[in-house]
Amino acid sequence: MNGPRFVPLTCPNCGGNLFGRAADVVACCLPCRSAWLVDGAEPRTQRVLTVDLQPADTAGAPLALPFWASPAVAIPAFESARPLSLARAVSRVLGSWPARPGLPDPPPLGTRIAPAAAGRIARLAGLPDANGPWTLLVVPARLAGTRLRIAGLDGLPCYAEDVSEASALLARLAERKTPTAAR
Repeated sequence: MNGPRFVPLTCPNCGGNLFGRAADVVACCLPCRSAWLVDGAEPRTQRVLTVDLQPADTAGAPLALPFWASPAVAIPAFESARPLSLARAVSRVLGSWPARPGLPDPPPLGTRIAPAAAGRIARLAGLPDANGPWTLLVVPARLAGTRLRIAGLDGLPCYAEDVSEASALLARLAERKTPTAAR
């Protein structure tokens, strides 16, 4: 991204407030449950699927982790200390996850990686070449202390640092009553 950008604070679909942060490439509208790709001059509608599983351990604060998904590959769309490991693990189970269209509550937070970068990350992870089209896949997770539980990845040890901004994401969840996006 070159220079500052401006993204309207209202949803092009319903006029509701968009929920996101300045560095996010996706902003969400909670009233109409839509998502908008905001990495260009104009917001573009973004297809969203939500995984219909819950983490095995239900203790801890709920998170909704965004991944860019193609039919065989899933790439973390959030900043992570282990993006390649997470991409490999999620890509292995991707086909077995039941998913439904739409945004969950809470919405995905911290969608910082643009879909254009997902193919490059897939190649670095040794995954099949994937050039899109990319769907935003929202995966439920729970964060309790230093442990991160991702739905469907019960055997993979995950930690809070796997979501680089875990504490900021949880603070943002607490502010969710007044969703806005400053860009």
